Amino acid sequence: AMKQQPRFNTFALAFLLVLSACQKSFDVPANTGTDNTSTQTSSDPNYAWELMTMTYPGLKDYEAGSFVIGTRAYVLDVQGHLWSLESGANSWVRKADLPFRNPPDPNGYFLLFYPIVFSVGDKGYVTCGHWSFQNIGIIDQGSSTTVWEYDASKDFWTVRADFAGTPRIMPVAVPGADFALVGLGISQKQPISTASEFLRYTPASDHWSTAPDCSKNIIQGTGFLSDGNSYLIGDEPVAGSTSGHDNRLFKFTSDNWQELASVGNARDWFTFATPYARKAFAVSTSDNASTLVSFDLSSGATARHSALPVAYSPGGTSFIFRLGGTLYLGDLLQKKIWTCKLG
Repeated sequence: AMKQQPRFNTFALAFLLVLSACQKSFDVPANTGTDNTSTQTSSDPNYAWELMTMTYPGLKDYEAGSFVIGTRAYVLDVQGHLWSLESGANSWVRKADLPFRNPPDPNGYFLLFYPIVFSVGDKGYVTCGHWSFQNIGIIDQGSSTTVWEYDASKDFWTVRADFAGTPRIMPVAVPGADFALVGLGISQKQPISTASEFLRYTPASDHWSTAPDCSKNIIQGTGFLSDGNSYLIGDEPVAGSTSGHDNRLFKFTSDNWQELASVGNARDWFTFATPYARKAFAVSTSDNASTLVSFDLSSGATARHSALPVAYSPGGTSFIFRLGGTLYLGDLLQKKIWTCKLG
């Protein structure tokens, strides 16, 4: 299996897009197994990762993304297969596939790399990324601006208004109560570069509009919604440093960004964050390893907890989400799942 790459290494991303397209594994989905926890894999007893006997039933593949609606989580892979897990359930349920356009060759298949996947209210959304149609080798490829909306109550996908910004891979979504901000990422216009712009999507009107940039120097991050407020952990490279980052916590209110605090340290790249018990729990990934940390939403005071059993980086071979007070971490290649109780 290929190692996960740092999120914003442009050369590594280009290599990963080509190599991952050549390393697809089309295993028949396994049965959904049963739910039981076993061996602890963390040295921190308060935030121990436990390996489940329930396995991930989908294909051995790369993640497109995951989202949560209510008490149910959804995992989407690059081939558009969608699997769902209800909180407390002991098995996964296969849901409707992402409806890519009809392939010009019935023996071929579409792949979608590095989109952004998020939820607003009771709907899930997928947009941006790099698509390719393949049979033997790559037949066609390009940037995606299509927006797909998933209605969990009907298990049905609908195409909505196209993403109105610069085509990009690996953007960030900052969810709101009735909107989402989509921005940052790597522009697919030549020459390839990081993108700083944000756009606001309002599902009720199916409309994209411009939104203020967070900071011209923020190049990536992760967003989350807590108590009706929208937050972004933004990563800014330290000038003159090849590996240092300044991680800053922002809050989006009244159509403006408010910088709250610095979080983490110079080695952190935050790739996931979720609120729980008046804190934000985040995953920091660097050097193909990930650590669970938490911080206060007001002061930014950070506590480091436990190492993840496998590294997490969006678009890699693992997924992560929270249901209630439990984090779920999955490895799509090994089909293993770990859980971590928060607080």
